[in-house]
Amino acid sequence: MLLPDDPPDGFELMTVRSDYPNFLGRFYLRGLGDKQIIAIRAQQHHCNSDGVVHGGFLLSLADFALSFRGPGDIPSRITLGLNAEFAGGAKCGDWLEAHVDVQKAGKSMVFANCFIQVGDNRIVRAGGVFKTWLPRPPAQN
Repeated sequence: MLLPDDPPDGFELMTVRSDYPNFLGRFYLRGLGDKQIIAIRAQQHHCNSDGVVHGGFLLSLADFALSFRGPGDIPSRITLGLNAEFAGGAKCGDWLEAHVDVQKAGKSMVFANCFIQVGDNRIVRAGGVFKTWLPRPPAQN
């Protein structure tokens, strides 16, 4: 059984082009550019038998949020490195927000941080390094 999302004001349901994030659940977005927030309601399938959100899911949320590129012609991002520290936990039903801060975006590399929060409580700090790339058009015969 899925819990209702009930996103706070200002969050829009995201259309995600990749199967893995769609498998994880319904993501919501507020803001774009160098500062954005990607959020999701923690569902039962994100949690262990005690109702605590799995660290692996929190890392997936961080990686997805940090590598999200928004609409337009922004190059795709491939994760080169991801690190995280856990300072708390979340439980089933919590609204999880990944607050993203892009430190630097160059031609081929992006450096970014995010804090995953439940309300005002920061539970994860994650940082990542990403390589940008533009997919090649298909070869014509």
